[in-house]
Amino acid sequence: MMDIETFVTVLLSCGVFGIFLLWLYCDWQDTLRMRLRWKRSAFLCRKCDHVYEAQLPQKKKSEATCPHCGTENIPLHF
Repeated sequence: MMDIETFVTVLLSCGVFGIFLLWLYCDWQDTLRMRLRWKRSAFLCRKCDHVYEAQLPQKKKSEATCPHCGTENIPLHF
């Protein structure tokens, strides 16, 4: 049978390890979210002045279609 000191030590070690695993998981999720965010860009329509966000296309040209009027626009550069 375990004495109380060993039990408390094992319990605290498991708690610290669990918090560490939770931290790693949250960091991993945040990295995935940021990678998806980096692939998106803001656009301003030249025709209707609508500001929208769209995923950058995989093709060479970096234009996206306005959801309101259908005009092809280049991304905003800050």
